[in-house]
Amino acid sequence: MNNNYKVAISRIDLYSKKYENVSTNNKEAVKNISIKGGLIEVLINMISK
Repeated sequence: MNNNYKVAISRIDLYSKKYENVSTNNKEAVKNISIKGGLIEVLINMISK
């Protein structure tokens, strides 16, 4: 795994942790949004290599 990929993956983890305090109803929606954001970042990083 290249470093860009590792960085993007760790950002996905950060996004998930950032929203752990969000109320249960909204947590799943927010998590889905942030994971999609992280995956888009992974793709951008891989394309720009």
